Amino acid sequence: MKALEKMPRVVKYDPLLPSAKIFASLKNGARPKLDTTCDFGGSTWRFRGPDILGIPEQTLLLALMEMAGSQLAASSTDEQSWHDLRTGLYDGLRWDGGLPATATLQTSYRELCRCCGLTDDGGSGRSQIKRLLERLCEVTIWCLTAQDEQRCSRLLQWRYGNAEGVQVILNWRLTEALVGVQYSPVNLSERLALTSDAARALHCALSVRVRPGNSMRFNLEKLGPYIWHETAVAPATSRRRLQTLRTSLESIQGLGTWSVSYINKQPGGASQVVDIKRANTSTPALKAHHRRNSPATGQRSSKCQLTATSAPRPNVTDISGLFK
Repeated sequence: MKALEKMPRVVKYDPLLPSAKIFASLKNGARPKLDTTCDFGGSTWRFRGPDILGIPEQTLLLALMEMAGSQLAASSTDEQSWHDLRTGLYDGLRWDGGLPATATLQTSYRELCRCCGLTDDGGSGRSQIKRLLERLCEVTIWCLTAQDEQRCSRLLQWRYGNAEGVQVILNWRLTEALVGVQYSPVNLSERLALTSDAARALHCALSVRVRPGNSMRFNLEKLGPYIWHETAVAPATSRRRLQTLRTSLESIQGLGTWSVSYINKQPGGASQVVDIKRANTSTPALKAHHRRNSPATGQRSSKCQLTATSAPRPNVTDISGLFK
């Protein structure tokens, strides 16, 4: 395990994404296509793209959301200069009341390398970040609401210039998480202290499922789909995965803010039950001044003024009922 950063980097993460299982620990070689569907928040969501996303792409998305949150208050970007990106993000789709508010950020490849924990921020690191960004930008999201309304957007959109660095717009779901409509806090410092893809994937999933200061019990084998996208595997592979799950839980417990205990009398079994407790942590608050509409449909005014505050962290929206 790497040394844990002194200052926690708590990111407001969209709780839909772990349920959609668009990120997975992948082997080297050709990737399977991304085409997954899930029900969440009263709507049906479908994610499509040429490649399923890996854990490094998830790290980059968390870093982008962290940077967007810190830049929202200080942003002075000309609205007109982002018009083409907003249009591309929603493929020209007209929304009632205008396009939803979306968070924007501007940074460099070198800074993204640093935020993702990459040791190489030169040509190799820049190339890696660009590949990860391309895969994230290729993801299309379809949403079918309970009112039979269909929505479509990209996960995010980006462009860059030598003088500007990287310019990125997050979609409306990610923006809603940033401003606290519905989110789960993920500690990016903890994630980067973990050294395996499996541990990082599991840490993110548990951060969504277990609220700070609370605990939950899980069947050990049920945690596997949050790491690996294949479900039908050989018995030997299943046994290796169970061992990887236990090792990952040990690594997460080693962070000092999580406790893990096995509560049944079947050590080593696939049906083993584990109790996981998360320590209570705090994160800076971010206020949004806008007209709020239904987060399920995404309908809202296109104008949104975002300001950062030093007030205590607002209560996390209770999403535990969505996982029953």
